[in-house]
Formats: sequence, C-alpha cells, structure tokens
Amino acid sequence: MNSNKPGLSIILPAIRSEQWDGLYDSILQACKKYSFELILCGPLPLTEKLNKLANVKYVRDFGSPMRASNIAASLAEGKYITWIADDATLFKDSLDNNLDLLLSMGEEEKNVVMYKYAEGKNGTSKEVFPDSYFFLNNSGNYSPYLSNDWLLFNSAVMHTSFFNRLGGWDCSFESCPMGHNDLAIRAQYLGANVLLSPFPVLDCNHM
Repeated sequence: MNSNKPGLSIILPAIRSEQWDGLYDSILQACKKYSFELILCGPLPLTEKLNKLANVKYVRDFGSPMRASNIAASLAEGKYITWIADDATLFKDSLDNNLDLLLSMGEEEKNVVMYKYAEGKNGTSKEVFPDSYFFLNNSGNYSPYLSNDWLLFNSAVMHTSFFNRLGGWDCSFESCPMGHNDLAIRAQYLGANVLLSPFPVLDCNHM
C-alpha cells in the first residue's frame, strides 16, 4: 500500500453540521491502527475544525444522500472503503476491529464485512438490533428472488476496487436504505463473500 495514501476511505453524506466535530472525534477513537480519510459531501460548509484537517475532503452538493455518497466515493483513495451516517457516533475501536476482520478473510477482492449498529429513540435506550434484522428479506424489502441469507449493506467495509467494479450506488434511489440494499444485491449476485460482523460500529441517535 502506498504509505502516502490512506488505508481507509470513510464516506459521509452529511447535513447535520452541528454533529460533525463530535463524529470526527469518535472516528479517531474507532480507527487508531489504520490511516483514514473522511470524505464529506452535502449542502453545508465544513466546520472550522474539520476545514483545518489534512485527512478531511469536502464537496458541496445539494442532491440526495445517495448522490452525495457517490460523489464522495469518487474521491476515495484508500485501499478499503466504508460509509457512515452523520446522525451517529462510532464505537471505540470499531473500525479497527472490522478492518482487522476483513483482512483476516484474506486478500480476495470480493470479501465484505457488514456492520451492525445500535439505535434508539431520541438518543436513548440504545440497542444493537438482532442479527436477523440485517438480512435483506427481514428488513422490510422482501423479495422471492433473494436468498434468505443475503445481508443488507446499510454500513459495511470492502475493497475499494470491488466497490468501483460494482459502480457504486445507484443515484436513482433517493432513500439511503434502498440504495444500500441495491448495492448489496449487486455485490452478492456477483459472488461477494459477506460476513456479518460481531462488532457494531454506529451508535445512532437520530438528532
């Protein structure tokens, strides 16, 4: 890996600028072992803090979250890519643990680690959803044409080269869940080896 390039590109479609500084601080606690870049895309300018950081990229755009995600992904330079939400913070060591897990699967480009996450109403009663929630046919998008063991990709980490082969997200989906699920279907149809991680990453607060 080129030492001048980040190991991990973190994609963030972003509209909640009041939360960005705290989110970045949580990334520092989640990703200590690997170099990373944070790529934000959204309608609001960077905070003063993030504007001074060399590992933060920013593109201003007024489109849907899926469009913003794809624009941000086009700037990714890391060997690996992941995506998060700005209504959340990250658990300590979570990105390290999940990238370790991906690397333990070997160098096959089609290896993917799917994250679990915690969620609660108004930032309270945080609970990680049961494993069954993270399968495509259990998340409200049932299709008789999908295998019941196909995992959704609300948040995951994979080789950037494989992500690019897939063509990224389909911007015709304005809804993040539908866009991520579409990416998951294409990846698994092409033979992705997807592992559901025991390490949750996002601690969602929906503020």
